[in-house]
Amino acid sequence: MSFKGFPVAINPRRVGVLIGRRGETKKSIEELFKVKLTVDSKTATVYVMPDEGATPLHVMRAKQVIEAISIGFNPEDALLLSDERYLLEMVDLSDIARNRNDLQRIKARVIGEGGRARKTIEEMSGARIVVS
Repeated sequence: MSFKGFPVAINPRRVGVLIGRRGETKKSIEELFKVKLTVDSKTATVYVMPDEGATPLHVMRAKQVIEAISIGFNPEDALLLSDERYLLEMVDLSDIARNRNDLQRIKARVIGEGGRARKTIEEMSGARIVVS
């Protein structure tokens, strides 16, 4: 059995977004991070294989971009992770919610009416936020 690369699980509904039109998003990730991506749609797994000249940091950043796309970031925002000033931080709101209704309320507060709270947080902090 040969090494396919480092596996990254992806939301099956986001595989198309990861690949992009005519494979453009996948190609951008491969070129930017010096990796080869193999997408297994059946298992919703992406294998990240380092190419020549790739460092462990390239592989780690490529995996983070894939994870960001998987949780709902658009590819343009996810690719900001190529800049070392950006990092991916995932917060599981269910860890602080007591029940399902509590979780709904917390998500609604973060998003705000018409997305205004989320937009304000993004503008003031420079962060990109996805609530899913």
